[in-house]
Amino acid sequence: MNIRKTVKTIITIIIFIVIALIIVYFVKTQKYKKTDETAELKDKIMQEIYFLDDYLISMANSVNNINLENYIIKAETITGQSNKENNNSNSTGESKEEGESSKNSSSNNSSEEKSATNSYVLEPSDILVNERNPDWESLKIATERLYSTWPTIVVDLYKLNINNETVEKFSKDLDNLTNSIEIEDKSSTLMYISKLYENLPIFGESVFENRLNNNIIKVKSNILNAYKLIEQQNWDEMKSYINKAEDEYINVINNQHNKNQYNINKAYIILKEFEKSIDNQNMDILYIKYKNLLDELNMISI
Repeated sequence: MNIRKTVKTIITIIIFIVIALIIVYFVKTQKYKKTDETAELKDKIMQEIYFLDDYLISMANSVNNINLENYIIKAETITGQSNKENNNSNSTGESKEEGESSKNSSSNNSSEEKSATNSYVLEPSDILVNERNPDWESLKIATERLYSTWPTIVVDLYKLNINNETVEKFSKDLDNLTNSIEIEDKSSTLMYISKLYENLPIFGESVFENRLNNNIIKVKSNILNAYKLIEQQNWDEMKSYINKAEDEYINVINNQHNKNQYNINKAYIILKEFEKSIDNQNMDILYIKYKNLLDELNMISI
């Protein structure tokens, strides 16, 4: 009888141990699964922030016809008459009836009688050789297409419990940007693009493991705020934003995860040169410094 009780006790203990192990296994599995899902979500939002970073800065540059590439490709349409039409018009041996027949045939088949070709040319995108006229058509297209992308990003931000007020602020600023672009208000357009960009570092606080990534975006945000003031010639506020950019950039310089110190040092020099150029109040020089600074910041490997 004692043996039976002992066996029952042992079996009961074994059963409890097995059940406990199964529970622990499932708890850990779900925990790891949840951790993996969160990591994947953060990585996705990180890529979405990079997309908005590039997209918004490209829009801001388009307001002043600035391109970070040294050359841009432009297409020119060349139209001309075909050899057949030239031969018909120059022919001296045909009769009046034949001439009229040829004329009717020519007008009925104009698409066949004329040819059109596209010629592509490389043009320098340098500040001093280009006018700073906004490409409103491209800006209107870019803004409208952002509406189709933003809801997907919103869903991901909400999943990660990003501050709702910041998300809603982005949506309101996007509407205000659209209004500005519709009426082709250059100053207001730049203001709302920079307002949209100011939200990116807030989103980034929750997703970037390496703070260097978010530091760079904060630097760009202040540079964008300074850039919007160049045409307004608001020198004092511009200098204030550049000083903020410099303070933030010190964190980039001191970050232990730096991979390419050369580009980081070079960008800092250009940033200081930008600050000095504000005192000269030469808009062309400031646009040149702005373009070179953004180009260098984009080369920093993060």
